[in-house]
Amino acid sequence: MSKCLSFRARDGLDRLACFAGDAHLGTSVYWISAVSYKNNSLHAEPLLEDIGGNMALGSPAEGYCYNQDITRFEKLPSDTGFLVEVAQTKGLAPSREGSCGETEIRMEPSETVNLNFQFDGDHFALAPASKDGLQKIKNFLPHH
Repeated sequence: MSKCLSFRARDGLDRLACFAGDAHLGTSVYWISAVSYKNNSLHAEPLLEDIGGNMALGSPAEGYCYNQDITRFEKLPSDTGFLVEVAQTKGLAPSREGSCGETEIRMEPSETVNLNFQFDGDHFALAPASKDGLQKIKNFLPHH
């Protein structure tokens, strides 16, 4: 985990919202999980998955070179949840391009998507007003 935000739960134990990532073979992936300790074991529940990119010589995905980056991950001032800001950009790779990063690819203007997650004292959930933003992230690349 790269960074965790702590929230005091109703049972007196802390619940964590944790940001983590990994990169291999020219691609990166980031995610956010809810982490808790119950019944003598650690539990992790995905809240946001499959954010990433292929700009470091990764293979084009659905014909695109792209980057999605979590640029902010912080508690809301009310301490009742947290904010995630995702900056994303993509560009259509030339038809015979084997990997991203080898040649300059014209990128579309970047888009910033903000998501708010609420904490009810036990669980984290995406705020209803953030559902459209989550769809923008999920539908960022065309799917065949």
